[in-house]
Amino acid sequence: MTPQEIQALQQEAMDAWKSGDRLSNNLTMHRSRYVARKRAELEAAKNKNKGSQDFRKGGMVISIVDNRKVK
Repeated sequence: MTPQEIQALQQEAMDAWKSGDRLSNNLTMHRSRYVARKRAELEAAKNKNKGSQDFRKGGMVISIVDNRKVK
């Protein structure tokens, strides 16, 4: 995240604190929890927009199973 995005999230946290929508009675804890939740939501939204990736196309598959017979 860019510093501007983080600053915007912290400002949102302060607005939520002032409106009474608090995640903690401690301002520092509230701010860190609010930013962490919003950051997780933003990351989830970014990952959702990417869609699913198909890793089956190409590449080498390395098996960790040892199929040799013990003599």
